[in-house]
Amino acid sequence: MMTRTGASPDAFEHDQESGLAFLAQAGRVLGASLDYRRTLQGLTEVGLGVFGDACLVGLVDDAGRLRIVAGAHLDRAKRPILDALRDVTITHCSETAAVVRSGRSRVLPAINEGRLRAALDCEAMALIRKLELGPTMIVPLVVRGQRIGVLIFSAPPGSQPYEPTDVALAEELARRAAAAVANARAFAHTSDVAHTLQQTLLPPRLPLIPGIELAARYQPASLDLEVGGDFYDAFRIGDDHWGLLIGDVAGKGPAAAAMTAVVRYTARAAARFGSRVDVAAAVNDALLEMEDSEGFCTMIYAELRLGPGGVVLSVVNCGHPVPLLVRSDGAVRELDCQGSLLGQFGEVAVGSLTVALGPGDTVVFVTDGVLEARAPRAQGNDGSVELFDQDGLVNVLSAGAVESAARLASRVQQAALAFSGFHLGDDLATLVVRVRKGSKSADPSGGRPVQPDEWVTADR
Repeated sequence: MMTRTGASPDAFEHDQESGLAFLAQAGRVLGASLDYRRTLQGLTEVGLGVFGDACLVGLVDDAGRLRIVAGAHLDRAKRPILDALRDVTITHCSETAAVVRSGRSRVLPAINEGRLRAALDCEAMALIRKLELGPTMIVPLVVRGQRIGVLIFSAPPGSQPYEPTDVALAEELARRAAAAVANARAFAHTSDVAHTLQQTLLPPRLPLIPGIELAARYQPASLDLEVGGDFYDAFRIGDDHWGLLIGDVAGKGPAAAAMTAVVRYTARAAARFGSRVDVAAAVNDALLEMEDSEGFCTMIYAELRLGPGGVVLSVVNCGHPVPLLVRSDGAVRELDCQGSLLGQFGEVAVGSLTVALGPGDTVVFVTDGVLEARAPRAQGNDGSVELFDQDGLVNVLSAGAVESAARLASRVQQAALAFSGFHLGDDLATLVVRVRKGSKSADPSGGRPVQPDEWVTADR
């Protein structure tokens, strides 16, 4: 194996131990991230100074074209050239493309004009000339029998030709790199699928309600591939009549996604034909009827009515954290209604409450990911933690009582994130409903909550 840098082009032999040490270091670089782009950039950096001054990675895209996707150079002044070469297509008739087709490495003693014309268009040729490439080694990237691209190393003009030991080590590097790139690409694809699935479980946009501000925020606990079970929704039921939904399905992944979809769409359908209690009962039945489902769900279903007398909100709670009412003067109180989880029992008990909302009043719904955001306890080193909890949420809402629904929703999200050191233990969702200033009040005496309904048992 030769060390090839612009400053020291002399060749020297390394024993098997140094080759293994190099591959071990390369493995750490390639395994440092599952981010597709970072893996590619790490790949271009790993052999610089060992195999040459310049490295390029070409990958075959979905259309079968070989495109340059990453590059690096020991001379930082030349790195912008490599950036400009990204997405350049290498022609099918080039020696580089032949390496992909054959799966066999090639060593070129020099890069001449004929080779450039065969491989690139005129603009890309001009860029390659500026790199001043000499002896070049092209190694295929092969994983599970599939040739996915090439790894290209080039030494400065005048360097000694590549030797068989160089090629053998580069091929071993390429084998490991191909596996890392394939894993990163698979992760990126699966992550995109998970992200797309998660988005389908949330409304693409919130409806516009006259005189009402609506805002929502969703924050996954991590950027992994598992779809979370927190959800929210808002939809029109009839004239001046709207349904609001927030909840949390147990677990993560495909099973939780399926349950979330069942809950959202069952609630939407039931809301058009029955009472608030009927919505809870319909969701409970739907969850119990799911095959092989042992999951459960917490949920709040609320109905917002805009009448001649003002705005009235009616809430049904099924085991979910209670919503908070923020009056226009900053006073915060719980809308304390409790009920049982859904999906566990044939009958469901719900807590029901109706409240009149005046101008500037806000109701905030959250999932337990907000309340259970945790941080190490300030005193003591015993590993204990403290929760953001209801007190933390009340403090945030009191300070932001006069803010818009959107700003308040963001304030809640950011406060929970900051409290946890941006390491959430659970997904969080926030739904904020605010009556605009100038809207009518349903209760001129001050808008205090009416008496809560009695507990209601809904028969299946």
